[in-house]
Amino acid sequence: IETTTSYNGPQDFSVGLFFDASPLSSGAGLIGFGNAQATGSSTSDRMLWIDDSGHLVWGVDGWFPSELTSGTVLPPNSWHFVLVSFSQSSRTVAVYLDGTKVLSSRKWWETIAGNYTGWWHLGEVDASGWQNAPTDPYFQGMMAGAFYETTPLSATDDTALYANGSFA
Repeated sequence: IETTTSYNGPQDFSVGLFFDASPLSSGAGLIGFGNAQATGSSTSDRMLWIDDSGHLVWGVDGWFPSELTSGTVLPPNSWHFVLVSFSQSSRTVAVYLDGTKVLSSRKWWETIAGNYTGWWHLGEVDASGWQNAPTDPYFQGMMAGAFYETTPLSATDDTALYANGSFA
């Protein structure tokens, strides 16, 4: 699923969604940004996926591909809420899972995204060539409540969104 609207290099934003981890047997893409509306982007970054070991991975490619990988394995067989809050202007990225921050960085190379026009892709990432790319670029399970916001959301916002969602 892709957005019908293209976006000109979003640098300050949030993306989030609920997803069911029950069908996962290997890694899979959750959400990504690419320069083609359909499958097959030649340029892609701003990607969130589950690697083959069950860790969440966030990848951007402003100067060179940079990945952040969570330290904990995603609990299987249940619904989860994930939120990415990204701000190039304040040099921060944070990834929250089920109301808890699992990734964050203030390093410049991890907080610069590519500058190109593209589309958001739900349930798909084009991470071929990335270090911890998932075996399957497509998410095979159920998703709900996906959103894109043009501002970075806070930990308080994440807690409220997680508490108000009920997709389990």
